[in-house]
Amino acid sequence: SAVTPQLDALAARSLCFTRAWSSSSWTMPAHATIFTGLYPFQVRVVGETHVLPREAETVIEQLQAAGYRTAALTDGGFVSGEFGLDQGFAFFSERTRELSDKLAEARDFLAADDGRPVCLFVQTYRVHWPYRSSAETLREHGERLGIQGSVHEVLEQLLVEAREQGHVTARY
Repeated sequence: SAVTPQLDALAARSLCFTRAWSSSSWTMPAHATIFTGLYPFQVRVVGETHVLPREAETVIEQLQAAGYRTAALTDGGFVSGEFGLDQGFAFFSERTRELSDKLAEARDFLAADDGRPVCLFVQTYRVHWPYRSSAETLREHGERLGIQGSVHEVLEQLLVEAREQGHVTARY
């Protein structure tokens, strides 16, 4: 049986990009690129204090001008109005909340359908560290998917192996 039947169904009816790269290794410049289609250096967003310039037109602004209802639900941080990423959104919520609450807010926005097309951007940091698999996932799929335990257990094992192979002589 499929491990991710809903994702498999979505993938079956979706366009798949097999060679896609991010324009940056961290949040702010990567999102600036997502919203503008420009590289971070082109919109001068490469450092932690940089703000997306208001003159940099976003796809969200273009969608809003074309009659779309636009909303963003973010966890804040670098994906916030403070860094200019609210440009073009008629509704922009930047607060950390339970994922179930965020999804309820997204459903509420979608339910308030007024006939216009919709652009809803939902962002979370929950995909970042720590990576954890439930005991059930480990039991049912761990071996097949190559999940060997918690991240800490795997890293500790890698350190042991590196030490045994002479790659690590001290740990600070």
